[in-house]
Amino acid sequence: MPKNKQTTKQTSNQPLSSGYKHYTEARKEIIAQANKQKAEYQALIKAKFSAEKMIREQQDKNVVLENYTKQYEKSKSKRPEISNQELTQLLQDLSELN
Repeated sequence: MPKNKQTTKQTSNQPLSSGYKHYTEARKEIIAQANKQKAEYQALIKAKFSAEKMIREQQDKNVVLENYTKQYEKSKSKRPEISNQELTQLLQDLSELN
């Protein structure tokens, strides 16, 4: 009789163990898929912020270039005027140095 009790216990436990086995396999698969999606999302966010950072840096460079160009144009149009008297004085000073 003990053999019959063992076989009935084994057969009654098999559906539970196979259900648990399917459950754990499904859970592992779901976790793996979730981790994959999480990694893809993080890569997407990283790429987005990296692109935004590059755009901001480029805009900053453009502002600096525009400021330089404006300053150059201003200084180009504002040439210092030298009076005739100052010009003759400079020429005399230069001739004295030679």
